[in-house]
Amino acid sequence: MNSFVKIRIVLVIFIAMILSYTAYMILQSWKTEVDVVVAAVEIPELSLITPDMLRVEKVVLALRDTLAPRSVPTKDKLENKLAKVRIPAGRPIDSVYDVVSVEQDRISTDSLGRPDVSQGISESYILDRNERLIAVPVDISSTLTLREIVRGASRETKMINTKLRKGDLVDVVATYTAQNNEQASVLLAQRVLVHQVEVSEDGDSQERSIVILRTTPDIALDINFMRNAGKIDLILTPVNGIESNTRELNISKILDRSLSR
Repeated sequence: MNSFVKIRIVLVIFIAMILSYTAYMILQSWKTEVDVVVAAVEIPELSLITPDMLRVEKVVLALRDTLAPRSVPTKDKLENKLAKVRIPAGRPIDSVYDVVSVEQDRISTDSLGRPDVSQGISESYILDRNERLIAVPVDISSTLTLREIVRGASRETKMINTKLRKGDLVDVVATYTAQNNEQASVLLAQRVLVHQVEVSEDGDSQERSIVILRTTPDIALDINFMRNAGKIDLILTPVNGIESNTRELNISKILDRSLSR
């Protein structure tokens, strides 16, 4: 064995020792415990974070980096911030994805003096980076809204009963006129979250209400395009519903399917 081969063997062994030591130190550092602020109780979405909602715990560095890589070691860095999402009790709080800073003078209070964060806070602070809100005008019948007349002893009162509410999941259907002047419908998206429903109490059954949907940018773009090209309707869907393939329907396809039943 010549000297050149011996030198190569020594270098390989030396490099292997360095790599092993580096890997060992990395593993040891991940086992190191660090101070992390966690939720002492479950923090609801859109809540102002107060000191009693927080506690400091020691967690393994690997766990912190997995659950909340931008966590903080002290409570003061999270107090009086707004929770963007629901934060489960005991979970480290991420200072970027879980909370947002707000100006205190923009937050009003309710009759009991509690902060009402639904007033004066832009929805942009609440949305995730891959979410968008889009307002869709739809017929009242499409929002499962019923008008009821309650007859009392001396007068009649009109009441609105709206079944579609915030938190519901809907399928979005667009109906439009195709190039051959035939009416067609296309299923744009399924299981889209209803963010808000606004229904006016005035007018007749032909009036339109506003449904705000919380969805992804590409679906919002599709809805916006078809909203201007035709008519949008919403179909309430179950939470555990099975998604079907997005498809387009026209009169001919519906007749053929009906005859085949």
